[in-house]
Amino acid sequence: MKKLSLLSAVVAATVVALPAASQTVWNMASDYPDSSYMTRNIKQFIQDFEAGTNGRYAVKLHNNQSLFKITEVQRAVATGQVELGEIHAASHANEDPMYVLDGVPFLADDYDKAKRLWHAQRPYFEKLLAKKNIRILYAAFWPLQGFFTKEPVAQMADLKGLKMRIYSDATRQMATRLGAQPIMLPFSDIPQAFGTGLINSLFTSPQTGIDIQAWDFSKHFNAVGAMRTKNFVAINEKVFQAMSPADQKILLDAAAKAEERGIKLSDESGREQMKTLAEKGMKVTQASPQFLKELQDIGKAMIKEWSDAASPEHRAALEAYQKQ
Repeated sequence: MKKLSLLSAVVAATVVALPAASQTVWNMASDYPDSSYMTRNIKQFIQDFEAGTNGRYAVKLHNNQSLFKITEVQRAVATGQVELGEIHAASHANEDPMYVLDGVPFLADDYDKAKRLWHAQRPYFEKLLAKKNIRILYAAFWPLQGFFTKEPVAQMADLKGLKMRIYSDATRQMATRLGAQPIMLPFSDIPQAFGTGLINSLFTSPQTGIDIQAWDFSKHFNAVGAMRTKNFVAINEKVFQAMSPADQKILLDAAAKAEERGIKLSDESGREQMKTLAEKGMKVTQASPQFLKELQDIGKAMIKEWSDAASPEHRAALEAYQKQ
């Protein structure tokens, strides 16, 4: 009887262990804290994928740069150090001019235009990243952008001489044309940079402003819109190819939902975040007509400069967008 009971226990334990043994566990590296709508969207994407596969896959999210710095995620996905990753596209502008295009002021300054630009760029980016063993799953769009400063901004001249934190080659070019001194820093270094005097202004989204508690070192946020830059959520290509066709479809369907949901979250979050900045004591304003005109002129010059230096393949993507 004892032997029978022992055998039954072993069988029961084996049955319980079977689902766990057949589960594939992935790691994902991403950039932002739990409060970010980017992270909330990723978590829903993971949940949709896991539910769609009935638990055959589980994804462990390492967000807030806890596993890799924002500039390291692309390489981590390419080399298989993680299966999935959130790639901050603008951080890779030195690799290819296409990464610069969505950051050109007023080329694609609302979500409809940003979606059309992404549609025109996507074939190029897919081909580019495929060479690195990376497959793009979806694009995640940032909300409107603006200037965080200690003094109010009403015109371009108000930014002259400021030490401005920027995050991409396009924003570097813009800051230079504005007469500011551009300084490239990851968002996690901003508070310390303000504290030491390395910077005294920044151009970014209200989301980033909240993530770094910008009210501790600046008093004004001047919303200009300007652009809807993006991140990529991507998977290692070999990992993707190892999946069954059915599970690949589940993953891609979850990604398509995340892209559409992300646009809505971005828009809603941008509006809510400006209210949060005001509640924290910041003076939130919209760019004056004069300032917008000055920024639009800078954008036109940057678009022409980009196009003149572009390869035929790069220019084809811009022209495809402009024709839509």
